Amino acid sequence: MKRTILILLLITIIQSCGKNSCNDSIDGVILCEFQDFSFSFYLINKSSNENLLTNGSIKKQDIEIVNLENNEPVFFFIEANKITLTEGIITTGKQTLNYSINISGKNIFNLNSNIETEKGECCNEVRVKNIQILNTDFEKNDNTDYYTIFVDENSPPLSF
Repeated sequence: MKRTILILLLITIIQSCGKNSCNDSIDGVILCEFQDFSFSFYLINKSSNENLLTNGSIKKQDIEIVNLENNEPVFFFIEANKITLTEGIITTGKQTLNYSINISGKNIFNLNSNIETEKGECCNEVRVKNIQILNTDFEKNDNTDYYTIFVDENSPPLSF
């Protein structure tokens, strides 16, 4: 009996999403991507223009990214000498994200972003409305959407 109810429930879910009105479907089942906010950046020595991960000045264990709303660490990974932070977005509506990016316990910069999660035809869509990078110099590469964060190794609070 429980198995029959489970099968009926599964069929109902599949049919309710399987109207073929979305392009991302396989055999009528809608495949929504996980909605997340991600931000990728390079840490570059301001005077020498060297990547601080490439030259070994900064290691992954030196980096801490904290969500300032709840003081929880934020997942990040390093690939091709670029740092990418990512956080799942599980609410709908408007949300502000505030992060502190720290090296060896010292703040390098803060990242603020306003995002909106809107109900799409098939899946929710995350739209980044504004990104602010505070307390540092930076450049954005419009072709890749990656940011270059310039770190002055001679000014407090950092020393490499």
